[in-house]
Amino acid sequence: MVYYFETKEAVVGFKQLFDFSKLSPGTYRMEVSMEGAKYEKMLELTTDGVNLTQSLKKTQPYFSYDNDVIKLSHLNHGDQPLSFQIYKDGALVWEKQLASSFAVNEGFDISKLDRGHYQAVLLSGDDAYEYDVTK
Repeated sequence: MVYYFETKEAVVGFKQLFDFSKLSPGTYRMEVSMEGAKYEKMLELTTDGVNLTQSLKKTQPYFSYDNDVIKLSHLNHGDQPLSFQIYKDGALVWEKQLASSFAVNEGFDISKLDRGHYQAVLLSGDDAYEYDVTK
């Protein structure tokens, strides 16, 4: 059984007890969502106990579309590898690898694409964030 609690400020009524006794030894990912952000912690379960890694914060990117430009803003906590993709009818039509910097602000001109429905996808590490665009 593991009891884990971490805070910078006093929090009233926020506690959780996790029972890992029925899990086999191995590496597990624990993810908690709170106020538009996700916090990820890796757990290494062994016969001797549990080892915890430092938390990784993940925030939702901001997408917008105006004048044939898809705008993207993203805080890349942990400097994850980033890729931006555009799909039409499930087929990849364009892709760009982005710099793995902390603050990402990009605009993607799609004026040369045909009219229709597109799906913009930001890949950040193991996470995928989607945004629908109709031009």
